[in-house]
Amino acid sequence: MSQCLGAPPYTSSGFLMYGAAWFSDEYKTREPVLCFLCLVSFADLPIMGFAKSPWAQHLGVFITVSGMNNAIPPVMAYQANNIGGQWRRVFCSAFSTGIGGTGGVAGALIFRTEDAPSENAKADRGKKILLEDPNFRFTI
Repeated sequence: MSQCLGAPPYTSSGFLMYGAAWFSDEYKTREPVLCFLCLVSFADLPIMGFAKSPWAQHLGVFITVSGMNNAIPPVMAYQANNIGGQWRRVFCSAFSTGIGGTGGVAGALIFRTEDAPSENAKADRGKKILLEDPNFRFTI
């Protein structure tokens, strides 16, 4: 179910991506498009954080993913067109990509204390058996 709910935001962000690319190419500008995409992402984060309804939060995911994913190509194009020299341009592109990847790794591995799973504690007390194995424990 999570895969079925996770794919549509990325699919729908393609429409905004083509619109942003067309606008950037038509008017020969990247900065206003990049600022707009960042504002779309930041403006919608409170919906994901404070909405009580899971459907409202999922709508927030749609809008935030659309802004964040579509901001990557203008950032890469903006830095590549404003850095002189082939090796400096290559280094900056690799550095930008690496920083983006670091954010993804951190986002996947950092949890708030209140979001920590409680199953291991229940299994340690003998109140729950995880995955039909009394010795199994989840790791984070």
